[in-house]
Amino acid sequence: MPKSTLSFYKHLFFVLLVHELTLQYPQYEDAKKQVTSVLDSFGWETEDMGKAEAAGCIESLSILWCIPGFIRNQWNHAFKLLKQ
Repeated sequence: MPKSTLSFYKHLFFVLLVHELTLQYPQYEDAKKQVTSVLDSFGWETEDMGKAEAAGCIESLSILWCIPGFIRNQWNHAFKLLKQ
């Protein structure tokens, strides 16, 4: 499986994990801590993107990953948050 495909699945896993934990935890901050702990144990980088209301905007960015795949059948790319 290409590395970019794994990046997509990591993102999807993160989104699903946050969703599941926010259903289980009434305090959203506790859910974020639990998800961060799990992802850290896998060695994945994490970034706090704010409250749950921002999730829709962040999930929309996955479309950018899909476009080259659907248009040119290229699935070997990834996106990364760059910080200065």
